[in-house]
Amino acid sequence: MQDIKETFERLAKPRHTTAQQRAERIAALMKALLDRKEKAFEAGHIELGLSPTDVIGQLIIIKVEADFALKHLAEWVQPQIVPNSIMMLGKKAYIQYEPKGVVLNLSTWNAPLAIGLVPAIAAIAAGNTVLLKPSELAPQSASLLTEIVTAAMPPDEFAVVEGGPEVAQALLALPFNHIYYTGGQRVGRIVMRAAAEHFAAVTLEMGGKNPVFVDASADITDAARKIAWGRLSNAGQVCVAPDYALVKRPVLDQFLTALATEIPRMYNADGKGFENSPDFPRLVN
Repeated sequence: MQDIKETFERLAKPRHTTAQQRAERIAALMKALLDRKEKAFEAGHIELGLSPTDVIGQLIIIKVEADFALKHLAEWVQPQIVPNSIMMLGKKAYIQYEPKGVVLNLSTWNAPLAIGLVPAIAAIAAGNTVLLKPSELAPQSASLLTEIVTAAMPPDEFAVVEGGPEVAQALLALPFNHIYYTGGQRVGRIVMRAAAEHFAAVTLEMGGKNPVFVDASADITDAARKIAWGRLSNAGQVCVAPDYALVKRPVLDQFLTALATEIPRMYNADGKGFENSPDFPRLVN
């Protein structure tokens, strides 16, 4: 675990990056990612049975985040003039945003590229350094993230550390300034406790329960198709997957019939079985 501490200390050394430098880092990260999209397709297929279309969804999410940061970055770093107060007569008042310091991202496996890189883009845009620990349940994607970051970023600004729970535990003992975590509530509590020891801010995404409501005015076939896709996308391993449907009784039978039609239409149209569908993802383990 000495290497982890040394990596943290390297990232924690004081530095200042300009808006232009941050924009260059983000653009380089996107180029390194898109240059390796075939590897991304392969990793997604090996780990979750994803089709290229599924992985492209992750790439689009990352690109949208990068484009937004690049569009606004120069504006974000400018001081914001604010109204003066009677206690500060004759003085100028403004807000100047500063980097927090070192940001830890404990990312998960169900969208490993997007969850690994989207928080990093925001952190880089704000002038922070980043340490990413990808999930050990998606090892091909973890290796790919290491390759992307190594190709695009200075080693004293962004590092990737691979490993299991013992690595995460060692990281949480270090005085990060902000921690991102995506996953379950049990580990989320562990992250919050560890962050409190160092007064680190946290961003936790714990997922949730997602009902859908279908009333008599709905296009039932269209609703069934979209709900089925949402439930089975990523084999249900996504935080916004519908968990249950509340259906008005007069259209309940019609909805159930449509649901039973739409699922095989999408994932078993050739009758060869869901297990042979190239479009239906798999459970991670």
